[in-house]
Amino acid sequence: MWSLVLCALAIGQAPATAPDPVPIPSGTWSLMANGQVGELITEASKGNSIHGEIFNQLFSGTYDPKTKHVEMRRRVVKSNGDSYEVQVYKGELAEVKETKPTSYILRGTFRSVAGSDWGDPDVDYAWRADSIPATNRGEELKELQGRWEVLESQNSSAGRKMPAETHLGEHGAKFTINGNELIWDGHVVAVLANDLFMPDAAKDVSPVRRHPLMLTLPSGKGVLCSYILRKDSMEIVYPHTIGRVGSGQFIWLKRAAK
Repeated sequence: MWSLVLCALAIGQAPATAPDPVPIPSGTWSLMANGQVGELITEASKGNSIHGEIFNQLFSGTYDPKTKHVEMRRRVVKSNGDSYEVQVYKGELAEVKETKPTSYILRGTFRSVAGSDWGDPDVDYAWRADSIPATNRGEELKELQGRWEVLESQNSSAGRKMPAETHLGEHGAKFTINGNELIWDGHVVAVLANDLFMPDAAKDVSPVRRHPLMLTLPSGKGVLCSYILRKDSMEIVYPHTIGRVGSGQFIWLKRAAK
């Protein structure tokens, strides 16, 4: 009798289903590894392959969407173009509950594979990365509103410079952004547009850290830059194709006191 009941219950039970695979998000993460703070950039490739940057250095690796396990092999590129691995990061992806859009955390340990310059080879160091949600550029234009002051400007001797009529290269110059107008000394010196669509090849060499910014001058000339907005500061680079090292001009602005 009991065996018949148990058999009936077993037949009525639905088979357990495996959890849905979770792809790894492509984009920028806030990274902390053994006390060092910086950025992790991930991009999914074919199959389970991933690649990107760890602290501005390239990595390649794998990610299993079923187990959510990730392995990233950080490497250094030498001046002759050759590269060698320096650290191996292993960890797992987890969703942050009750976040919209969904946020993610990567966490695990890493170990040096290139001697003591990159950590004790016998020690597993902790690391963690928190996803940074993509920003709506149109909405971010609202965050640009207000008064700004040029804090510093740097350019290479052979590099291109921001057109003088923008006054963005002048230390201490003060501006107001009202709508999409860049105003200096009561005059509109440029009209701003930051919601541009650009193929990956035309973006800044660090596209997930900076975003395109077009300045249209009163003459009709377009000046294509890239920028990053922080809480109380903004960095603009010209031309948009230069990275941290390159030929061009870097401009740092801070929010001006009211």
